[in-house]
Amino acid sequence: MRLRIPLWNLVFSPRMCFFRVMGFMQEETGASRCRRPQCGNGFTLVEVLAALTFLAVAGLAVMHANRSNMDTLTNAQRMDEAQVLARSVLFDLHREGVSDLMDRDGTFEEHPGFSWQARAFSMARPEGWYRLLVSVRWTDPTAAGDKVREVRVEEVLAK
Repeated sequence: MRLRIPLWNLVFSPRMCFFRVMGFMQEETGASRCRRPQCGNGFTLVEVLAALTFLAVAGLAVMHANRSNMDTLTNAQRMDEAQVLARSVLFDLHREGVSDLMDRDGTFEEHPGFSWQARAFSMARPEGWYRLLVSVRWTDPTAAGDKVREVRVEEVLAK
């Protein structure tokens, strides 16, 4: 018995032809021999497009969440840096001494974009005590409209 394999089956179903050549499958008879086998175990175009759309939307959501997390991390690092700078200004003011109604401001040479302002107010009670307020400001490029952010540190000092 000679096994005949149509060229059409070799092009459209090489797996089926392999099984026919190896003798695992019976040769189909009649006109169905030239048709493409209808297995029914694949995905339709609509299903593939729906899956790709879902993956695209999910990917965009993940990218947006990642960007938001990066902005939050950057802002937290800048706030931490501003608190350290405010503490250094407080330390310098302690060293220089605090006077009544002191008002000073300046910038940080090592930290561009940050500026500070310090004010001292005498307190009515107890006498001889001062309230020292230090503010450190910077412009947040991640916020809409370049929002100015601020960290305040307040301390009460005895004369």
